Amino acid sequence: MADRPPCAGESLELTDRVKLNRSAKRGTHVRKKIYEILDSEYWCTVSYGSEDGNVYSIPQLFGRSDDYMYLHSSVSSSFYKRCVEQKGKLKVVLSVTVVDGLVLARSMFHHSLNYRSVVIFADEIEIITDRDEKMKALHAVSNQTIAGRWEDKGTRIPVDSELASTGVFKIRIEEASAKIRHGPPGDDRKDMKLNCWAGVVPQLKTFGQPQPDDETKKRGISPPEYVRVPDTRSGTACFSGFAEKKTMTVAVALLAVCAMLLMGKSYGY
Repeated sequence: MADRPPCAGESLELTDRVKLNRSAKRGTHVRKKIYEILDSEYWCTVSYGSEDGNVYSIPQLFGRSDDYMYLHSSVSSSFYKRCVEQKGKLKVVLSVTVVDGLVLARSMFHHSLNYRSVVIFADEIEIITDRDEKMKALHAVSNQTIAGRWEDKGTRIPVDSELASTGVFKIRIEEASAKIRHGPPGDDRKDMKLNCWAGVVPQLKTFGQPQPDDETKKRGISPPEYVRVPDTRSGTACFSGFAEKKTMTVAVALLAVCAMLLMGKSYGY
């Protein structure tokens, strides 16, 4: 199985919590690589324990800016209340996973995924109260989800009453690790002659045709450019306008291949 080459750059501190034990050669603590993976997604899972002995795990949109992860929730949520009760001294674990493909091996035991993942540990989470910093954090979350939406002049940004009802948090990225699998299945030599298809089924992150609501349709408002251009995450995603162009390009390419085959046959190649 092919593994990604090591990435040059500053490494985060290696602690017992982020030390990789299994398949450590797939892992890295290089900040640049960790940030690349974080920037290719827009949602994470946040896990934390409570005094009643339960462990909670919730999905969250996030934004990364510099060395911080930004999250938000309603001030009435249990997560926000727990942070307030603990005065920010709440241990949390954030995990982000990008699935790039299904790895189909000849043996069921060796089936796997191609993926990129990051796990972040933190012993405290800061509740942001400053208005300007709140806006900066929410902008980061919005921009990570769909770049350009916040800057759209037709979109209203949060007002003070909405900011008051929204809890905004930041977590410093100090203790984290990434793990990456990339490549074909790693079958046992004895299984290589089995009459079974093996390889990788890529998973592409794509978005469908934008669906306007009734008021948008009534007013005839066209989709903005930022929902009609390719999504740069993973280099594989596409929005509606790009998807149509891509389909046409594939069709032209297939016609060109057919023409080449016919020419090749005609000229005896």
